[in-house]
Amino acid sequence: MGDKSPITLFTDQDAAMAREIKKAFPTTRHRLCLWHLMQNANAVTRFGVLKSDATFKAAFNKCLSGCLNEVEFNACWEAMVTKYNLKEHKWFIRMYKLRYKWATALSMDFFSAGILSSQRSESSNNAVGFRPTKKTSLTEFYHIFQETIKRWRRTEDIDEFNTTKSIPTSHYPMTSLLKHAAQVYTHSLFRDFEEEFNLVVASQVQLIHTNGLKMIYRVYLEDRAGSAQSVMYDPPSEIIICPCKNFEESGWLCFHCIRVLHLHSVQKIPEKYISFRWTKFAKVEVWNKHEAQLKAKGLLNSFTPWRLHMLRKYYSLILKSHTIEEARKILEESFKKDSGAIQTIVTAASNNEQNTTNTTTENENFVQVLDPAHANTKGKSKKRIPWSYDNFNKGKRRKHREFGSKTPKHLFLFLSLYSILVIQFCNFVSILVTILSMKVTMTGGMTTCCFLVIDPIFMLCKADFTTIV
Repeated sequence: MGDKSPITLFTDQDAAMAREIKKAFPTTRHRLCLWHLMQNANAVTRFGVLKSDATFKAAFNKCLSGCLNEVEFNACWEAMVTKYNLKEHKWFIRMYKLRYKWATALSMDFFSAGILSSQRSESSNNAVGFRPTKKTSLTEFYHIFQETIKRWRRTEDIDEFNTTKSIPTSHYPMTSLLKHAAQVYTHSLFRDFEEEFNLVVASQVQLIHTNGLKMIYRVYLEDRAGSAQSVMYDPPSEIIICPCKNFEESGWLCFHCIRVLHLHSVQKIPEKYISFRWTKFAKVEVWNKHEAQLKAKGLLNSFTPWRLHMLRKYYSLILKSHTIEEARKILEESFKKDSGAIQTIVTAASNNEQNTTNTTTENENFVQVLDPAHANTKGKSKKRIPWSYDNFNKGKRRKHREFGSKTPKHLFLFLSLYSILVIQFCNFVSILVTILSMKVTMTGGMTTCCFLVIDPIFMLCKADFTTIV
C-alpha cells in the first residue's frame, strides 16, 4: 500500500484479527462492522425477549449511529441499559468497553469515507455474480473472475470518461457553490454534495456570538430534533468548523457549513475543504506521482520521443539517397561502421551488468519458503471433495463384466424360449416330412392325420413355456 498504513480498518468481532491489526498497524483506527454487530445483537442469547421490542431496537440503533457526540451517546446508553435492566448483562458490558470501535459518535475525528461496515468486501463477493460451491472447479472460478474484472474495468473507463468530459446537472438552480462542486468533484461525490445542499435549503441559521472577525452560527432543521450545530466561521482565513465533523469523517462539507458559506455569499468551496481523493483529477495525479517515482529510480522508459525523432531523421535520409547509387553506398558503409561500434558498446555494457548481478546474487541470502503444515480445521470433512467430472458421469458409468460371469435374467429367458422354438420347429419339420412321404390318397385320412400330429406339438410347446416362466 505504498508503505502507508490505512487510517481506518473495519472487521467483525474476531479477537485474533484485533490482536494482529494492533501489531501490524499500530497507528490504524480499528473499528467494528456495524452489520456484524447487529447480527450478533439480534441473536436470542443477546436480546432474549427484547428481540421483538421495537422501542428497544430504536434505542439500540441510536446508540450505534444516531448520536452526534460523546455526551449524547453516554446519555442514550445509560437510559437504555437502565430502562431494560441490562446493566449486569455481560455482552452489553463488553460492548460498552469497546464503544470507541463501533459508536459513530466516538469516531468522527477519524477519516472513514462514510463507511460504517465492511460493506465493500461484502459487495465485492456479490459482484462476481455467482455463488460458488464445493463442486465449483478452479477453472470455472477463474473464467468467471476474469469476466468480472473486465466488466469492472469497462465500467470504470466509462465513468472516468463521463467524469472528465462532462459536468453533472442538478435539480436545483446551479448556484456558485454547486457549479464549483460540479467542476471539481466526481459525479458520484457531487450527488452526495447535492444531498447536503438539499438540507441547506430547508435549514435555518441564527447568529449567536461574535469574537472579533470570528462568528458562531446556530444551524438547524426545524422538523428534525438533534440537528442543531454551532458553526464557527472566520471569513479572512476561510476557516469553518462544525462539531458534527462530517468533513473529518467523510471528506466533504456538511449542510451546516454550506449554509454558513451560502449566507456569506462565498462563490467557491475553500480549497482546504476539498479532499483531493474525491476530485476528478485524483487518478491522473496518482499516475503522475507514480511516473515521477519511477523516473527518479531510473525505471521509467523515457526514450520513446528520442526513438521517434531518430526514426524520422533516418527515414528522411533514406528518401533522399534511395535514387542515387553513390549516396546509397555511403549510407550502407556508414551503417556497417556505426553498427559495429554500437555492438561493441552494447556488449561491454551487458558484461558489466552481468558482473554486477552475479556479485549481488552471491551476497544475498536466499530464504527457502516451505509449504505450511497441514491442519485439520474444525468442521472440515476428511472426504475427498467431488468435482465437476464426478457429477457429470454420475449414474452413467457401468461396471465391467467378463463374458459368462453373470447372465441377466431377461437374456436367459430369451435364450430358453429361442432354443425350445428351434427344437419344436425341427420336430415339426421331421414329422411333416414323414407324413408327406406316406402315400395317403384319401382327403379325410390326410386331414385326420395332420390334426393328430399338430395337436401334440402345440401341447408340448405350451407345457415347456409354462415350466420356464
